[in-house]
Amino acid sequence: MRIRDGVLLCVIAVVPPHAGGAQESRPAFADFLAGVRTEALSRGIRPEIVDEALSNIEQPVPAVIERDRSQAETVLSLERYLSRLVTPRLVTRGRTAFSNQMMLLDEVGASYGVPPAILAAIWGIESNFGGFSGVRPTIAALATLAWEGRRAALFRSELFAALEILNHGIVKCRPHASDRVVVSTRIHAIGEQHEVELSLGIDPE
Repeated sequence: MRIRDGVLLCVIAVVPPHAGGAQESRPAFADFLAGVRTEALSRGIRPEIVDEALSNIEQPVPAVIERDRSQAETVLSLERYLSRLVTPRLVTRGRTAFSNQMMLLDEVGASYGVPPAILAAIWGIESNFGGFSGVRPTIAALATLAWEGRRAALFRSELFAALEILNHGIVKCRPHASDRVVVSTRIHAIGEQHEVELSLGIDPE
């Protein structure tokens, strides 16, 4: 009895709640993309934009799922995370960037009620002050995360927000394999700040 109870406790501890149900209810990726295409067209997104954005996406991107589940913010202690991230070099670059872009930061801060210093800090953390634009296409990353299911509603919303940005011409589609659609910053730099930017259709950077 004790052995059986011990095994059951291990299973309960290791297996996330409802993990099986999420897997079973998730559609095939091709079916998911077909649904996205249909909904995008019903929202008034132009067919050529939908085609350009989705035509090169055939499979979910495993690296996106892996990185989303192992973000430094969630696996490191706050002290270790900050000591690794907030380096003297970053602080120096931040002061220079803040000085150079003070007018823009003041303008954006006044428009959205966010202190300019906070905007500059997020800018530096998420993209190294514009020096890092990412290595994975945003549309493919958002589609992967919307399909994967852990936070499907959030990323499905952001996927359509990104398609709307393309539809309005704020960012151009770039269909070549090495320069495809919108390139994301670090995997979960499609995070709090970027989710707000997507939803509002803005990109001060």
